[in-house]
Amino acid sequence: METKTARQLHDYCRENNIRGYSKLRKSELIELIQQQRTSESVFQFHDDLFGEPKKEREAKVKCCGQYYKQSYMAKHLQSKKHQTYEKANAFSFDASLFPKPKKARTPQIKCSDCGTYYKPALKGHHLRSIVHRRAVDPTPKALEPKASETKKSTYQSLKSWLMDQVKSFNKTFSNWLFQRRHQSQLNKPSTLTI
Repeated sequence: METKTARQLHDYCRENNIRGYSKLRKSELIELIQQQRTSESVFQFHDDLFGEPKKEREAKVKCCGQYYKQSYMAKHLQSKKHQTYEKANAFSFDASLFPKPKKARTPQIKCSDCGTYYKPALKGHHLRSIVHRRAVDPTPKALEPKASETKKSTYQSLKSWLMDQVKSFNKTFSNWLFQRRHQSQLNKPSTLTI
């Protein structure tokens, strides 16, 4: 004991549930531990000696779809509930003996063009699908460059599209402006100056 430090003695007291050690010095801690050891050897308390014994649960029996205590079973067997349950389930059968048949899977057909599988009922949907159309015709004709056209860069194609839009706008705007001027001249009241 004398070789241990005060910190180690504090830890020992904490682990062994010894009270009143926090303010003591090393020599006092040693005395406290020795007193505790002698008192434990003389009379050891055990929690189970003074605690109330646990009640054991009564076994239950399943009847009529519910669990009942064995002490109550004699009453239950004579009750109306048990009698009606017996009559209702006199001809019951075990459903696990007759399992439901599994549904057969519909066979799938492999498309010769694109290689994907589809159900026969969905053939029309498959033929119109993007996957099938891309497999049959990988590049749509609208996106293919014409033979007479040279390849344009993205900038050039965007520029030409924008110029076409501006031209069509100018044309519609000039038509609208012409109509407005023409109507305003027709609607002017004629003024005679004398």
